[in-house]
Amino acid sequence: MNDSWFIADTHFSHSNIIRYCKRPFSSAEEHDRVLIENWNRCVKPGDNVYFLGDFSFRSKEVAERARKQLNGQIFFIEGNHDSAARAIRHTFAWYRPVKMVEINGQAIWLSHYAHRVWEKAHYGAWHLYGHSHHKLTDDPNARSMDVGVDATAVRLSVPKLYGTGVVPDEGLNPENYRPIHFDEVAVLMNKKAAIQIGRKDATEAKDDEET
Repeated sequence: MNDSWFIADTHFSHSNIIRYCKRPFSSAEEHDRVLIENWNRCVKPGDNVYFLGDFSFRSKEVAERARKQLNGQIFFIEGNHDSAARAIRHTFAWYRPVKMVEINGQAIWLSHYAHRVWEKAHYGAWHLYGHSHHKLTDDPNARSMDVGVDATAVRLSVPKLYGTGVVPDEGLNPENYRPIHFDEVAVLMNKKAAIQIGRKDATEAKDDEET
């Protein structure tokens, strides 16, 4: 059985992202090489990768070069910095603005952006997103989470800061900028209280039936 992975916000060739997000790399070249190595260390050629936006910066050639080096079948959710990825959309399994998928029996709402509510949330659907670069505080009562590389790096490198919305100035390990596995997401989701916004109680449902 193929594994499923999630990732966002690689920003290949975007040198300023290193400074903006305090990534521990000395150059865009080192950044790209390590992120590709990390990806391929996790993802086998037959695995499924759900990429939630912001693949590379501007250049179609950079996007093509990165895509050719990455293992796995990539299902792509478009972000706000994906003009280059759009130009090579034929290289992805599909390319969508948002998408509901089912993986291992779990419904998952995929978007580049964080939603407060989403389709089937009241039936237990998860919501995975990127874009925020671990600058949003995690909601312990919602089955949603940032799966971008910055959030994953904080979770693995500085666990006490994970979910706080803080990216530390130091202590981030380059090897931790990687995709997150479905099973890792499940562990984190199962720790949440998961107040199901939008779900009707029995009385409300009965009232609806009678009107």
